Amino acid sequence: MNEAVSLNFDRRPSALPYMVRGMIPVTRRRELAPRISAQWHQHRADPGELADFNRITGLEPCDATLPLLYPHTFGFRLAMAVLTHPRFPVPIWGVLQTRNHLVQHRPIAVDQPLDFETTVMHGRVMPKGAEFDLRTTSPGTTTAFICGTGTRADSVSTFALFAGDERPRVVGRLEVDLRMNT
Repeated sequence: MNEAVSLNFDRRPSALPYMVRGMIPVTRRRELAPRISAQWHQHRADPGELADFNRITGLEPCDATLPLLYPHTFGFRLAMAVLTHPRFPVPIWGVLQTRNHLVQHRPIAVDQPLDFETTVMHGRVMPKGAEFDLRTTSPGTTTAFICGTGTRADSVSTFALFAGDERPRVVGRLEVDLRMNT
């Protein structure tokens, strides 16, 4: 049975529930694309947190716009809420995040509220297991992080599940392109 699950948050999702749920055993299911989504509405960047974020990431502070990594990082709590939901087909400790694809279509003003939605996309069977994508979107659009009147950025995170004792031997390389997609 693949009933849709929708999680809604009016403030930042607390990390405690998904940390606790991550410790609870989960029965594996063959379902590669569970219909689970999570929404977080009206997030506003806190100036102190933004300053800490820029310092920790080594990004240059900007008074007017948010860095590309900000919505991806702050929206990741929704991904964790989805990955640790009891209807998710595999335990969180059984998956490995392998890729992120981030695109910024135009600047995100520091003072504009952000709406996030994370949805499980299709899964793919791979030679050594399976992988699936979590995409952060906004209802009724194909991209993400709706801020005011238009789409600003979107994010797809790919997770892999390895069959049996198969584990990746090479993690890969990190590629970051912080240029705006114009």
